[in-house]
Amino acid sequence: MTVKKIFAGIITIILLGSIFLVSCVKDNTDELQADHDRKMEALKETYGIDESDLKVDGIYLKLLTVDTVLNPPYPSSDDMIIADYIGTYFNGSIFDVSDSAVAQDNELYNSDFIYGPARLWVSYTFLGFQKAIQFMPQRSNAIMLIPGDQWNGFWDPVVYEVTLYKVVENLEEYNNEQIESYLDSLGMTTQDEVPGIENIYSKDFSEILPNDSLEIGDSIWIEIYGYYVEADTNYMNSFPGRQFFPISESGDSIGFIYGEEFFPITPAVTEVLQYMKEGESVELVTTSEKGYGDIGFRHPYTGDFIIPPSMPLHYKIKLMDII
Repeated sequence: MTVKKIFAGIITIILLGSIFLVSCVKDNTDELQADHDRKMEALKETYGIDESDLKVDGIYLKLLTVDTVLNPPYPSSDDMIIADYIGTYFNGSIFDVSDSAVAQDNELYNSDFIYGPARLWVSYTFLGFQKAIQFMPQRSNAIMLIPGDQWNGFWDPVVYEVTLYKVVENLEEYNNEQIESYLDSLGMTTQDEVPGIENIYSKDFSEILPNDSLEIGDSIWIEIYGYYVEADTNYMNSFPGRQFFPISESGDSIGFIYGEEFFPITPAVTEVLQYMKEGESVELVTTSEKGYGDIGFRHPYTGDFIIPPSMPLHYKIKLMDII
């Protein structure tokens, strides 16, 4: 047998093997697609979804409750939203949740996660959610049925129950409103901006004098509590806002080198400390520019937002010791 014939035989075997593999993959794909479609139909029946709820690209959205306000805003891909959500697999197990009680009931509670309505840029959410949320009016509750190819589930659809509290079309305007309302709850106004420190509001400074005993590089010890500035009555009914520090069992007192910034030490904290005396306590509200800006701050291990993007902050600080 010549080398030429042997080579031709090998090529034939490879080609036949390729055809066989392609055939198997095609058959498997057909089975997976059929199984996916069966799951979609089962979920539609479970949640009372029909073809009138089909929106785009195989995504269904069934509105459960809607506010009676005329012409409510709908989110666009450029907007920020504030929403609660529960994500559920086909088998009924919950994998994504913003409500602490639901998380505890389903053994998903994480003490390093701050639960409650989430600030979300629509464009930063996953593909199916981005598309579905644009069919929800503000102050509505809905079920989203999202096929596998519209998230990262491949051949498994998922269901999201979403409550949309707010569509934030102008973030700067919205945050300014939040700060004004929040300051009012603390008995303050924007006229209480600390002299010489832009975008920090407090009534606790009897005089603005630098602390001559505090220098960059000093070791200091402070007691500190941090809260979100949230005053939107669409989803908030108490003050102060949600506490982001201390988290879990991390405590409320920390020591650090003055001039260094790390969670929860922000420019607002650093700037205010230079005017504080040992033993003095200060309560302040600040814009996100003096906090974590439009990036926010994520937990280093879970990746979840501890500080949402563009979130104004509220601090209670006591300067305990300068070492």
